[in-house]
Amino acid sequence: MHFQKSLPRLPIPDLSKSGERYLNALRPLLTNDAFEVAQARTQNFIDKEGKILQEKLLNKDKVNKHTSYISDYWFDLYLRDRLPLPINYNPLLVFQNDSKQEYNNQLVRSTNLLISASRFMLSLKEQVLEPEVYHLNPKKSNTQLFRTVTGLLPEALSWYGAYLFKAFPLDMSQFVGLFGATRIPLLTKDKIYRDMNSKHILVQRRGHFYVFNVLDSDGNLISPQEMMANLSMIMTDTRAAAEFPVGTRQSYRSDVGSYRAECCFTRQCICPHGAGFRQALKDTGFSEIDHPPYSPDLAPSDYFLFQFKRSYVVVDLLMTIK
Repeated sequence: MHFQKSLPRLPIPDLSKSGERYLNALRPLLTNDAFEVAQARTQNFIDKEGKILQEKLLNKDKVNKHTSYISDYWFDLYLRDRLPLPINYNPLLVFQNDSKQEYNNQLVRSTNLLISASRFMLSLKEQVLEPEVYHLNPKKSNTQLFRTVTGLLPEALSWYGAYLFKAFPLDMSQFVGLFGATRIPLLTKDKIYRDMNSKHILVQRRGHFYVFNVLDSDGNLISPQEMMANLSMIMTDTRAAAEFPVGTRQSYRSDVGSYRAECCFTRQCICPHGAGFRQALKDTGFSEIDHPPYSPDLAPSDYFLFQFKRSYVVVDLLMTIK
């Protein structure tokens, strides 16, 4: 993060220039008459509402110099979008086969990937991760001399030192969301939750979720042998695939029509000593149905009174549609 404080900020475009670009985009799509109407409306907006909005945007930018003027609006758009996350937002990573065949074994490769990701996470937390830099001419700038010179410069000036080498440090402000972060689904607008003290990973297999710590109580990585042993136990688990895998919930479109999906859990689904877990579920948006342990009407194993709810029971989560 050495260059972060000196990164140039994204400038706010001149309003008239934005109007020109907008009209240039419309020109091939409209008839002459329609384009004249668009020109008049665009100019009217620039002279009236646009001028007021531009001034507000400039003032907001001045008091938020730690970020880009577009950042809040982009996250708002991202979190309000009701499209399913898979394909539309969630990335898909495809790995090439390793040149060493023994490393292509699923357990070995998963362990190596987990070890590398955990080391990357610790480097990020310790602020020792090497900055992301685009080198216009790597042979001249991607050198030890470049790292030494820019490393000696104060953080407030370091980017300009890199520029002299024709190297351009990139924004790394979003790296904080790579680990210990999740998107919590809510009505209208979701929210991003981050826990910088998390020490565990979550593994999904056959619709089941498994959790184990990759950091010990002192914040150090557990041994590679222990990581492999944990993953091996998960991969050799013989239980049947989950009939209602919770992971498929993310493939739904949110807020379809006037329907609202609400996640609930019954108290009988939580073990008596699970008060902390129960509170954690509440904190992340789940609501609790106040029933005594093992109540016969809403227990996941019984559907005596609520046969119509069978379709919405997903593992230990009761999905009710309102």
